[in-house]
Amino acid sequence: MNFDQSSLHELQAEARSAIAVFDFVDDTVFFVKNQYGKYLFVNETAVNRCGFKNKKEILGKTSKEVFPAPMGESYLEQDLKVIRTGIPIRAALERHIYPNQSEGWCLTWKAPLLTPDGSIQGVSGFSRDLGGKPDSDGDLKKVAKVVKFINDNLDQNVQIEELATMSGLSAFQLDSRIRNLFGFSTGQFITKARIDFATVKLKNTKEPIVHIARSAGYSDASAFTRQFRKMTGATPTAYRSQFRPPGSP
Repeated sequence: MNFDQSSLHELQAEARSAIAVFDFVDDTVFFVKNQYGKYLFVNETAVNRCGFKNKKEILGKTSKEVFPAPMGESYLEQDLKVIRTGIPIRAALERHIYPNQSEGWCLTWKAPLLTPDGSIQGVSGFSRDLGGKPDSDGDLKKVAKVVKFINDNLDQNVQIEELATMSGLSAFQLDSRIRNLFGFSTGQFITKARIDFATVKLKNTKEPIVHIARSAGYSDASAFTRQFRKMTGATPTAYRSQFRPPGSP
């Protein structure tokens, strides 16, 4: 599918209209970036947070050029990883700039932008403030460390007691904070992260299911299939078939 110049302008105009809605959401930064991590669209919240006068001053720049270190470098690294792998980032707990220019915590979601033929052309996402959460700054740092470890080690047999020791919290304290932030227990959060990872692999790759199961932390493909079906309502094979082009083997 190809777009002529007029169609492209129409799509851009529609995107700007949709993104304009986010200009009125003070606790959320919204963005669209190209394949190099450079801003294509951004809401007014981001402009105000970063001390710019208007959106044009941000467009064409990367996060590294917009946010102070080390935030900017971390955000750009995230962008390029999503663009390279096609794997979304879901509810990453990280530091952000708040409206008063102080640092605070946010949850960030990022997803690849796909062309009609399935190739990745950029990334879009948003970061939502956690200003109203009762957890202390120190506790959020500990939880952020645990969340990152889980997402970076999905193929490992991660134990909740191990995570609690890593965070310096008791298993009960860690579970309470994760429930407060994400609405899941620690164990449920691990399972969801694994299944989310598997759905992306099944949808976007031809990798054998047994390999995906191992990458998602399941040494037993049957156990993976049971858990996947419980979470999604379909077996891995049936789920993958929904995204197979018509006529493909």
